[in-house]
Amino acid sequence: MDTKEKEIGERWRPDTLLERTLHWLEEQQGALTGEVERISATVEQSRREADLAERLAAAERELRR
Repeated sequence: MDTKEKEIGERWRPDTLLERTLHWLEEQQGALTGEVERISATVEQSRREADLAERLAAAERELRR
């Protein structure tokens, strides 16, 4: 068996495949977590904007009185 065949054999060993799969899953989890954090930040920002718009409307009503 030459070096290239040995490398191919190593790559396809079950423990190597499991490690590669685990590494890929960890990367995907990180990507998903980042997406959730961005969605949460967007929702929070929308809530703050709505609160500020409400306060502005209330202040304008007070000034008209």
